[in-house]
Amino acid sequence: MGARIARLLLLSGVMSLGCAKTDVFYNQPIGDAGSDGDSDSDSDGDSDGDSDSDSDTDPNVPPDCVVYVDGDSIPGGTGTTWANAVNKVRSGIDHAVDQLSEHEVCHVWVAEGLYHIYENDIDDTLQLQTNVRVYGGFVGNEVTLSQREWEDHLTILSGMSQDSSTSTVCHVVTGADDAVLDGFVITAGGCDVSWYSGGGMLNESVSPTVRNCAFIANEATEGAGMANWNGSAPLIENCAFHDNWAVPYGAGGGMSADNASPTIVNCQFSNNFGSGAAIMLNESTVEIVSCIFAFNTSPEAADGDEWTIDNNETQTRLVNSVFYGNEQVAVHNRQGGFAEVANSIFWDNMGGSITSDDESGAVIEYSLVEGGFSGEGNIDAPPDLIQPQSGDFRLHHDSPCIDAADGDVAPEHDIKGKPRVDVLETPNTGVGPPWADIGAHEHQG
Repeated sequence: MGARIARLLLLSGVMSLGCAKTDVFYNQPIGDAGSDGDSDSDSDGDSDGDSDSDSDTDPNVPPDCVVYVDGDSIPGGTGTTWANAVNKVRSGIDHAVDQLSEHEVCHVWVAEGLYHIYENDIDDTLQLQTNVRVYGGFVGNEVTLSQREWEDHLTILSGMSQDSSTSTVCHVVTGADDAVLDGFVITAGGCDVSWYSGGGMLNESVSPTVRNCAFIANEATEGAGMANWNGSAPLIENCAFHDNWAVPYGAGGGMSADNASPTIVNCQFSNNFGSGAAIMLNESTVEIVSCIFAFNTSPEAADGDEWTIDNNETQTRLVNSVFYGNEQVAVHNRQGGFAEVANSIFWDNMGGSITSDDESGAVIEYSLVEGGFSGEGNIDAPPDLIQPQSGDFRLHHDSPCIDAADGDVAPEHDIKGKPRVDVLETPNTGVGPPWADIGAHEHQG
């Protein structure tokens, strides 16, 4: 396992810390301005879309409580300044917890670099803590969150031991209630035991916020990138899940939810592997908004269990999302699973768009579905995306998806934080105002 993970990390550019942001966080399309002239800047002028909306302070104002972490620091620091930073993320969290008696919330700011979570044992993990907010992506001289450029300054949490490519932890990160993890690459999780889940991150009965993170090259039997169990209800926003493996005949390459209620917003699941290649859902309630599912793959001998999303005994609400080029059925509902779908694109998925067993079903409206699907406002026509094979799922100016969505259901902003726009030269065939586009991206005219 370790050799395969190391190879994936090298291909992704993570090991060398030299990759462009599109290689790691590749929910950010290659080429910020496409042939349609659609500028890729966000509505707030911040190209990474990071509003730091969970901050206890204005992101332009220094927080009251910060612990600083820099892997290049000399051991023994107190973490009170960048110059006196602690050198391990775990130590930074411990120092932050010590200050919670005097502060309601404490931040941990982590400078760019590679941080090994494995120290002595496969059970080592980065344990998040309640009311501690851990932010990566700093150079090491910032005084406010607004100065952080997390996409350009990779901060990597690796489950691999520092001196060996064969020893890895079972869970790189373990969640906590009211905790925040923001601006990290989580990689190389997955230990050599017969069954385990959450190679990248495990949330069991806890509900953290995970934002601006990339889960890459993690393994597990279930939920290789992230596993959510037993009442957990995390918010997962603006994250990328790619090249994660649910080991042969495992489930949920990118993520799993078992008796859980995750909310997944502005995320991309690409090149994940397993039965339920992107997401495995079981006895859960899930909301997926403005997400992209592309080029996920399944085992060749999966006994028919070849689905991008395995919607088992789960109620799933799916809005303004894209399923493109997956090797399996995009969404399969089974054993009472039900999908409520609006404003979404299903195209070029090898196994088909949406299937259900006799006990399950789906309602689909104002969506583009290859092969057609009965429902108000649905379309069966090529979506005319700019360059989907290269990860650019924006709409060409003549796409049938423009102004064809249900504007009452669409989120106010698209996956890149852009506002809804009524393209005047395109007939409004959806529901509005506001007029909105089908898919994750809003064409700006």
